[in-house]
Amino acid sequence: MRARAAIVVVALAAACGRAPAPIDLTIVADDAISDDTLAAMQRLDFAVSGAESAHASYALAQPFADGRQERVVYQPVARAGLVDIYVVASDGDGMPIASGETSAMLKNGAAMRVTVTLAVGGPGPDGGAPDDLLPPPDLEAPDLLSGPCIGVADGTVCAPTTNVCKNPGRCAGGVCGAITDKAAGTVCAPKSNACHTDGTCDGKGACGAQGVRPDGYNYDGVFLDRCCGGAPVKVNTAQNCGACGINCNGASCLLTRGQYYCGCSSNTQCWSKCCSTAYGTPYMCAAGNCATNMAIPCPGNAINTNNPDGPFYCHY
Repeated sequence: MRARAAIVVVALAAACGRAPAPIDLTIVADDAISDDTLAAMQRLDFAVSGAESAHASYALAQPFADGRQERVVYQPVARAGLVDIYVVASDGDGMPIASGETSAMLKNGAAMRVTVTLAVGGPGPDGGAPDDLLPPPDLEAPDLLSGPCIGVADGTVCAPTTNVCKNPGRCAGGVCGAITDKAAGTVCAPKSNACHTDGTCDGKGACGAQGVRPDGYNYDGVFLDRCCGGAPVKVNTAQNCGACGINCNGASCLLTRGQYYCGCSSNTQCWSKCCSTAYGTPYMCAAGNCATNMAIPCPGNAINTNNPDGPFYCHY
């Protein structure tokens, strides 16, 4: 009888003593395989040939649950030589859906990482049909697959996920639990600054984008500290003078007559196109129409107010 190897799904560990190095095998579904086809996969069949021979089947409780990948660890018996690993994915009726193959040179020492990409159809071993995966007469097809939760503590992650809005599958009573969606409202994209809000999970496995606070939002209770364009700023600067979006165009933001105005020397220099000279120097960019002496809308969600000691001004 030919040597028989074991295919196991276990936590990866370094090889001990002179034991052959395990093969950490990642099975990847090709992008051409549709999600519906992927969901129909119920079983993986493995055939190993070359330096040693083995067959095994693995039932997929949650087929390709995350990242279109499955992972097994194959522990060879032979210490050297080339092995060919052939994988077939079948549906619930046992009909082959996709297949793939790879080769690996056996060795001692640390585990080897090998990838098999499944594509729709494809030849069986040695060019035959997928049915050739049935074990030959001198090889039985024993259950060579151990669940990832055999011999490990409850709570151990057995089905990892990189999706921040999903919980990994964990062992419970020797059974690997499913990957599940985190609750709606779970923070998945923490706010980048005080003028953003956290991105949260939608309860269906998707992470929402960060939100942006509106212009003028007072993020810390300090009057001059406001959000402008999603950034925390002070509204007594030449870029945001009195309100978000009031740019002094090279002039200074002045605290005069109790309020913040851009200094000016001409109408064209002002965001409002009105450089008020009515109150003497310093001249100020008024939040009004110089011809009609009427208030105009303020940018950045600010309020326009008449100043009894000066022209109209924008403020929060």
